[in-house]
Amino acid sequence: MIHFLPSALPMSPFDRAVEGIESVFDPNLPIFGGISVDNMKGINTYAFFNDQVIEKGWLAIGFADPTLAIITRVNHGFNVLKGMQLEVTRSELNIIYEFNGQPAWTYLTNMLGVPETTDRMEVLTLSIVAEEIPAEFEEDYGSRFVLRSLLGNTKDNSFSCPASCKIGTILLLAKRDEKGMFDGVDRITRQIQELLKGKKPLAVFHADCLLRGRFSINRILKDEFINRMQYPICQGDPIPWLGLYSGGEIAMIGGKNWVHTFTSSVSVIYR
Repeated sequence: MIHFLPSALPMSPFDRAVEGIESVFDPNLPIFGGISVDNMKGINTYAFFNDQVIEKGWLAIGFADPTLAIITRVNHGFNVLKGMQLEVTRSELNIIYEFNGQPAWTYLTNMLGVPETTDRMEVLTLSIVAEEIPAEFEEDYGSRFVLRSLLGNTKDNSFSCPASCKIGTILLLAKRDEKGMFDGVDRITRQIQELLKGKKPLAVFHADCLLRGRFSINRILKDEFINRMQYPICQGDPIPWLGLYSGGEIAMIGGKNWVHTFTSSVSVIYR
């Protein structure tokens, strides 16, 4: 298994990075982690490797002990608005230039009912979009849709996406659901407890999207999510719990590695 921690700067097609790792090792290799971000300032990110501090760096940490196993669960709990569709009509890798044949920034801000001069970070919190995934992943994930964040660039009317977005991709707007987010956290916690079958975790790796909490809506304290998961999984034992508030999450669903945004992603290592 590989713990993967890339920087959000610049916004790259992280699904291609995951594919690169899989091409060296194995498509079935569990890859888990989060995309580092600087509280949405967009200036710099930092990673630590031995005694070095790396700026805008990417880290990959490999686990080779064959006695170790991993359980990863991830969920967003958002509501998808199926009547509001955006078709990508011009794109390059993860950069979207046109929705429905019109400049992407202009089209989406008009659709959201906000001025084109709106700050791009504010548009980011409003323009949560969802992409449909195959039906066989729904039971594991709790949704037929993965969420995507869109970071706008007013200079060329484009949006950057954390994953590749091909021409013809249909995106739907999604809306935060406070109850759905808590229900989703409870769901993945129960799943982890069931899969552990009484075994004790050795460590827990956690990536929780920055935009799920008070940064965007000022309602949910992230501690509420963490506390809701830690005791049921760790049962009060001093299990190492390591993670970050992320700009995207990397986690398996249905045995396939995916890039997510707006999720809580928890990976439990046990023997």
